Amino acid sequence: MARKQYRLLVSAVRSLRPGGVLVYATCTMAPEENEAVLDRLLRTFDGVLTVEPLDLPVSNQLPGLESWEGRSFHPELRHARRILPTTEMEGFFLCRLRKRASTQRARH
Repeated sequence: MARKQYRLLVSAVRSLRPGGVLVYATCTMAPEENEAVLDRLLRTFDGVLTVEPLDLPVSNQLPGLESWEGRSFHPELRHARRILPTTEMEGFFLCRLRKRASTQRARH
């Protein structure tokens, strides 16, 4: 699933206009489908994307993971949000990306 998510994100970033916003959300708490996918994307599009802070009106949130299973993630992913499950809602992951106004070509 992570491979497909990455390919979809690459396509979305290529289609996004400079200055445009892309919100990546999943209904899983799995780091391999969240931070790991976004870490790869940010490194592929080095300098092209920024992760914007999210101000959410819920108390059951945590920042994006800094590392997982010995692997460090891009430092901007601290701005992503992991919404923990409660009796009122399921858990999910959310990240807001902005394409810089002046961009470089991605490495592949």
